[in-house]
Amino acid sequence: MTIQTSQNVTADNQCMYISGVINFNNVMDIERSALLLLAEQDKVCRVSFSRLTAMNSAGLSLIVSIFTYMNRFNRSVVFEDLPENAIKLSKISDLHTLLPLK
Repeated sequence: MTIQTSQNVTADNQCMYISGVINFNNVMDIERSALLLLAEQDKVCRVSFSRLTAMNSAGLSLIVSIFTYMNRFNRSVVFEDLPENAIKLSKISDLHTLLPLK
C-alpha cells in the first residue's frame, strides 16, 4: 500500500520516497509531510531520494531534521540514493560522520 502526504513524499512498506525538487521554498512542507509519515513507521525506515530531480542545501536540513526526529523516538533511519551534491555538502560540513548515508 502506498501512502502519499504531498506530491513530494510517498511511502510504502519500510521506505519513504522524496521526489521532485527540494529547495528553500518547499522544504518546510516536505518536512511536515515526511514527519507525518515517519510517525507511522516501525523502528527502521529507509528514506530514498531516487525520485529526486533537484536539491540544494535545504535538502541537507531536511535530512538532519528526519535523522533527529527518528533518534528522538529511538528509531533507525537510512538515507539512500542521495544526489552527489548532498553527499559533498555532508562531507564539507562533517555531517557524513553522523548521518547514515548510503
